Amino acid sequence: MVLLLANVNKTHNINQNAIDLSGTWKCDDGGLYYIRQLDNVMWWFGTQKLAIRCQPKFSNILHGIIDSSVINAQWCDVPLGRDRHSGSIILEIIGVNKFKKTSCEGPFGGSIWQRQ
Repeated sequence: MVLLLANVNKTHNINQNAIDLSGTWKCDDGGLYYIRQLDNVMWWFGTQKLAIRCQPKFSNILHGIIDSSVINAQWCDVPLGRDRHSGSIILEIIGVNKFKKTSCEGPFGGSIWQRQ
């Protein structure tokens, strides 16, 4: 199946049997990431695990496009956490339960995510 995206001059090949990344993921940055995948679009909210009455160091949102086993995304910290950064990130899907950062613009701490 070939999908043409509005405002993008690229064609993305979507595997109809693609992995659904929706769910809760833990990362080596100490955070939990709540992911929603709709077709080839991925959204997440990630935050450092919270201690009672403590502001987390980071909380961020992400929006990305999945093309085969690669996710090209933009992320941004949100005011729940102390950090105030943003940038782009490329992630590689390793399997049903794991993906990793392959490159990043901006100081994004996490590198490896595993499904909870």
